[in-house]
This record gives sequence, C-alpha cells and structure tokens, in this order.
Amino acid sequence: MSQISNTTKNKLDKMNRAAQDAELGTLLQAMPLSGTHTITDAEANASSVTIDTGLTAVSAGMAQIFRSGSVVSASASSLKVVASAENLVISQGSAVVKDDVINWIAF
Repeated sequence: MSQISNTTKNKLDKMNRAAQDAELGTLLQAMPLSGTHTITDAEANASSVTIDTGLTAVSAGMAQIFRSGSVVSASASSLKVVASAENLVISQGSAVVKDDVINWIAF
C-alpha cells in the first residue's frame, strides 16, 4: 500500500465524519508502510543501502536482511536503520551481497 495523498485523506475524512464522526483518511495516511528490497549488482558489497519508502517523511524504521532464506545478522547491535527524509538507510557490520533481501517497515 502506498501513502495516500492529502487530497484523498481530506475526502476520506469528510466522508467518514459524515458516516461515523471519525477521520479515516488521517488514520490511513499515518499507517506504517512496509516492503521488500532485493540487493542489485550496483548495491552489492555496499556497507549501507538507501531505500525510498514512498512516505513523505520517515520518523523510524525496522529491517531484517536475509541471504538464501536465513537472517544475515542475528545481532541487533550490528544492524542499523536510520530514518532520513523519505528514506531508510540500512547498514550492518558486513557488506550486503547481490540477491540479499531486506524486509523493512517505515513509520
């Protein structure tokens, strides 16, 4: 699911207020987004990967990196997820390799 626009949010808020005095558009716009990112040739061996979340602003995020179906970094202290504007910057103690899969959630 991608983030809804302000126009859609306002329309949903109006519609929902009339029906049940709630602001559905505001609720939907504030929901976290999640996704999967597969490491490309260009990103291979990088110490960090930047993922565009599609949100207008990211305040926090979570991620896990998988290689051949297994978690790459079992140590939470070696995996860093930093929110930067609309992006998540994900780094870990060792470089990622082609076809590693990053599962992420952004708030």
